[in-house]
Amino acid sequence: MNGLVLFSTSTCGPCRAAKQWMHQHGVQFTEINLTVQPNYAPWVQQQTGQRTVPQFFLNGQWLPGGFPAVQAMMV
Repeated sequence: MNGLVLFSTSTCGPCRAAKQWMHQHGVQFTEINLTVQPNYAPWVQQQTGQRTVPQFFLNGQWLPGGFPAVQAMMV
């Protein structure tokens, strides 16, 4: 996975807030909604040790700081 990837779910408020902020700031990203594509969930959990969303990856590497880490990189 190249670029910025957001793993989200359909009911995740923080995911919606992150997507809105990234759209407003012109940040290009790919969203993978785990509600729609649950086959990615085990991989995300294996890579992060987390079962929560949002989770962010940049060029295949997990960003452990979550959305604040993304914001810090983009500002």
